[in-house]
Amino acid sequence: MLALEEFSELSCLGRRSRQKIDSGYLVNLDNIDIKTVCPLIALTLVFSILSIGGCVGDSSARRGGIKAAHQERALDTKNRVEYSLSGRAVRGEDGSATIVWSGSTATICFRGADASVDLTDSGQNQFAVLIDEKLRREKLIPEGGREKLELVRGLERGEHTIQLVRLTEASFGQTQIHGFILDQYAEALPPPKSSVSKIVIYGDSISAGYGVEGIDEKCGFSPETENYLLTYGAIAARAAGAEVTNISWSGKGVFTNRGSQTDTVPLPELFNLALPRDPSSKIENEEADLVLINLGTNDFAPEVKDVTPFTESYKTFVSKVRAMHLNAEILLTVGPLLSDEWPEGKRALSKVRKTLMAEMEVRKASGDEKVHVLEFRRVQPNEGWGCDFHPSKKTHHRMARELLGKIQSEKLLPLPQSK
Repeated sequence: MLALEEFSELSCLGRRSRQKIDSGYLVNLDNIDIKTVCPLIALTLVFSILSIGGCVGDSSARRGGIKAAHQERALDTKNRVEYSLSGRAVRGEDGSATIVWSGSTATICFRGADASVDLTDSGQNQFAVLIDEKLRREKLIPEGGREKLELVRGLERGEHTIQLVRLTEASFGQTQIHGFILDQYAEALPPPKSSVSKIVIYGDSISAGYGVEGIDEKCGFSPETENYLLTYGAIAARAAGAEVTNISWSGKGVFTNRGSQTDTVPLPELFNLALPRDPSSKIENEEADLVLINLGTNDFAPEVKDVTPFTESYKTFVSKVRAMHLNAEILLTVGPLLSDEWPEGKRALSKVRKTLMAEMEVRKASGDEKVHVLEFRRVQPNEGWGCDFHPSKKTHHRMARELLGKIQSEKLLPLPQSK
């Protein structure tokens, strides 16, 4: 059995009150062939990233909050470093990058002691900071507008890697990264090469990590309880050594957004945009090794009176996905919140399952052998709930285990091999 360490808790410091969140659970990959998957990570990547250790260096953010920390000591604003991006972004002529989807990650490499980020944000987003693959305990929480925020201070002078990961979804607004700033004695190094494999996820609140840090089902939607890094997609991707583009938005469906009369743009109308509110950011083709679709739950919400458009809408969306990701394996998934008992009379689970299986069979019959189906098990009583009856940490880790098992059995990605 491959046991992965606990995820460090992320404390919210700064302008918002600090919340105590219990430690999460990381998945035990007990149903997966250890000979193939164990060095999935050699555990150095997977959960050195998620180690329980404290902040690297002598970061004053531990004492006074993130905003105060960057005011104590000015960095050399001329000493900027090139950065790489994973996830969709729009690059400006000035070198800035605008991101909006959760999981979008900027990475820098340098030889030095201190680093900060220069960004403009809506003031609603939250970020994780990984320093040499160790998770900093404090989330980065911008106040809004343009500001320079300290990422780390007082590292031993040597080569370091810092990753800034957006934890919150597109509905919380855009983030523009103007650049990263180093101390005056630091030396910028080339950013790292991208991962061998790339996964693209099209999903809703489940894939966005809605409420995953909530204590139970009684809490509501908030950036404080949403955390991309704790989602099944993020966990499985780290184990597989893959990079993720996560196109997920809470409440979105294939043909309707829970029957909303105000939010009338379903995910298939946004799926090919780098910035969902900017039609000019449309992407025609995107490289991916694996595309995962986890949609349908919101199409069968109690507020939706007529669900008959679902099947044809789903088929049309899969066609669009195939046209955009020509060579990718496509994994159609049945979400863990679907059931035949609720909403009463809709038989949501059976209808979604039937639609996905039929679509796979039709595509295979037409010669497309790269379409597969995975049905996630329903939420189990012992797993508890996240906010508003969303999947908990335990459920996400179990889903990651199921996803990795499917990836291995169907050979959907080249997994890391034993040495």
